[in-house]
Amino acid sequence: MSTPSILQTAPDVHADDRIIKAAAEMALEGYSGPGAPSPKSDPEFAAVRKVGSEIWLDTGDREAIASLWCQEITAVTTNNTLVNQVAQHGAFDALIPKAAERLRSIRSMSQDDLILELGFLVNARIALSLVQEFGAQVSVELHPAVADDVESSLVFARRYYALCPERFIVKVPLQPAGFLVVRRLHGEGIPVNYTLGFSARQNYLAALFSRPRYVNVFLGRLNSVVEENGLGSPENIGEKATLCLSGRRPRAEERRSLDPDPPDRGQRPQRPADRRPRGRRCADRAAEGRAGVSRQRHGERRPSPEVRRSLGDP
Repeated sequence: MSTPSILQTAPDVHADDRIIKAAAEMALEGYSGPGAPSPKSDPEFAAVRKVGSEIWLDTGDREAIASLWCQEITAVTTNNTLVNQVAQHGAFDALIPKAAERLRSIRSMSQDDLILELGFLVNARIALSLVQEFGAQVSVELHPAVADDVESSLVFARRYYALCPERFIVKVPLQPAGFLVVRRLHGEGIPVNYTLGFSARQNYLAALFSRPRYVNVFLGRLNSVVEENGLGSPENIGEKATLCLSGRRPRAEERRSLDPDPPDRGQRPQRPADRRPRGRRCADRAAEGRAGVSRQRHGERRPSPEVRRSLGDP
């Protein structure tokens, strides 16, 4: 997902029935409905589905999807960065100026509001084309500029869903406003892909409070955390974390496939130079416990004798 930008927008523009109708007409132009499911099957993807995982393709590129598409793939997920990559190839060079002219003929709007409307239109066009060609469910993402605005997020989420309720899943970023947005969309029966989660704890809270259809953990980002902190090889960290979260110990063949060149059993991962050895950390904690706070039998916390004497309390 792209970094949120600061746009000065007027929410009433995007809730204007005339704008909503015009944008929907332009988005649906040439759309003839969901395509037929693929008859092709992939044995490797079938094996993944057999263990309970769903397969989504993270791209808006039709050629890339076509090279992999088969009956075992559940959905396609796009985001504003991926959509922009498609648009950079010139696919919408004719559409955008005509759409801008039509929208501004309906009512005056700022440049920022026009950007939001054109972003909505391009996202919708790409997503609908994927539904039509592959019969896929498609996850469409809200513009990052409305991420902190509950009401604007709801307006655009409802507009996306209204275009293709049988195939669209609305993608909402996991942040404070998003918790409220997703909770309300769930109450309206709109499926949500809650994105930008970085831990199981975040997604547990998101699922408990907001009730989205799907949540994302950006497991790929764990690779850089492991590598930058000298915690070992970053290879396949996301897959290993998935197995750990599932509560199942990987079988021997899975461990070999995830870590084909494991270190010797006696070898420990190299730690960064600025981290204390384990023994030193334990000694430091023990010293801190002696000089700090002691815990009483009933769980209440009070200063240790050394601290009380320093405060003049015998």
